Amino acid sequence: MNAFSLQDRDALLRQMGFATYDAYLKSDLWNWVRSNLSQLHMAEKCMKCGVRIGLIWHHRWYSLSVLVGNVTATQDVACAYSDKLADTNPVVRLCCKCHEEIHFDADGKFITDLKRVDARLSGQDLTADWQKEF
Repeated sequence: MNAFSLQDRDALLRQMGFATYDAYLKSDLWNWVRSNLSQLHMAEKCMKCGVRIGLIWHHRWYSLSVLVGNVTATQDVACAYSDKLADTNPVVRLCCKCHEEIHFDADGKFITDLKRVDARLSGQDLTADWQKEF
């Protein structure tokens, strides 16, 4: 199962024994995954703007395999709005500024739908389309 909502992500984390996403991010498992990401991707710059400082890892979607560190697993990927995004990895490198820009709308509201966040990452402005759907 790929999770495209933070509620689905949290359900996966509970199955893994983590009470919260914050607990996962503070875990030895995340430290190990993050270390492997650095070795696998060798991403030294933000994939959106190219800056090389203040970098973090952004989950484009969540699945059990990704959360446990199989970060190259792209099976059953359903990123319908990311066709312009060349990088199909489930976890990508972003600077803090770009990460904030994709997760918050113009009104400062946190965007929880990861498909919409991914669309913003790929530079697609789907605001009108999303309003029609909901």
